[in-house]
Amino acid sequence: IQPVVVTINPSSTLVITNPPAVCSPSTVDLTLASVTAGSSTGTLSYWTNAAGTTILNNPNAVTSSGTYYIRLTNGSCSTIQPVVVTINPSSTLVITNPPAVCSPSTVDLT
Repeated sequence: IQPVVVTINPSSTLVITNPPAVCSPSTVDLTLASVTAGSSTGTLSYWTNAAGTTILNNPNAVTSSGTYYIRLTNGSCSTIQPVVVTINPSSTLVITNPPAVCSPSTVDLT
């Protein structure tokens, strides 16, 4: 008879807070501590799919709306959670100059 050593690592807790929406051309930084505040310690990695097989390039400057994924790895244990990024299109303002008037007339800009 031989002894067997069994190690059960505690599961990691990954808490995600979706970052606030921004307007284009601004970007979203998923590496900010506020996005994963309350999570266990470990190594974070950023992905474009739920399986965690396609890495997210530039997680500190995301330029497109969508659902991305953050994986927390602590030793041999890991967990992955979705994070939603919202980047609203920038507004377009079109101005048409009013026709000229003669004094004392006024121009209504509304």
